[in-house]
Amino acid sequence: MNGDGFSDVIVGAPTFDNGQTDEGRAYLYQGSASGLSITPDWTAEGNQASASFGIPVATAGDVNGDGFSDVIVGAGGFDNGETNEGQAMVYHGAAGGLGTNASWAAEGNPGDVNGDGFSDVIVGAPTFDDEGRAFMYHGSSGGLSLTSNWTAESGQVGSLFGGSVSTAGDVNGDGFSDVIVGASGFTNSQPDQGRAYLYQGSATGLSPTAGWTAESDQAGGFGISVATAGDVNGDGFSDAIRWPPRET
Repeated sequence: MNGDGFSDVIVGAPTFDNGQTDEGRAYLYQGSASGLSITPDWTAEGNQASASFGIPVATAGDVNGDGFSDVIVGAGGFDNGETNEGQAMVYHGAAGGLGTNASWAAEGNPGDVNGDGFSDVIVGAPTFDDEGRAFMYHGSSGGLSLTSNWTAESGQVGSLFGGSVSTAGDVNGDGFSDVIVGASGFTNSQPDQGRAYLYQGSATGLSPTAGWTAESDQAGGFGISVATAGDVNGDGFSDAIRWPPRET
């Protein structure tokens, strides 16, 4: 985050209290030749009761192209006109570390889905309009776009689409990052069997429809956690992992 050549660590504490119950806090510990710092070098709080600031936390890549990594912090219980609408906030890195205030906010790091050299950000809203939605924001020299450049939905009430979102790496080897979205409440032949969706990147951004889907054959909450697995079989293509919490 501060460009010193050492990796840093960010930690979320979504039930932290400091004047507000469960407002949440995020902590950054900077790396050095002797390891991580003992005390946090940066903190930020939700400043709203039950905001649950700090779940999740992740690198956002370098969304403004200044050579410093940025971070994204979620606050799933944040209210602003709607109850529990949630918010995602990006803090820009700099030589002195992370900024005190969020540089961008929207009501997870997919990589660079349109190949323009700037990292992009994907945000999930699993209870949006009762079915869930995922939003993509493109990075640029001025930072992240203020309005979403891409959205996707499951088309099924209660599917929790967007409950987990992640980069999938470049699964087809075309040079563009792809993303994977989980919908653990999706129902087909079984209630809450879950589904995972893959959207492929291109020069114009993410595909409007999923290029691949997978689901469980039982009520297992398939897709509650999705992520890239790297290249597990060494064929030069990125692979993906999902977690079903209740499958037996």
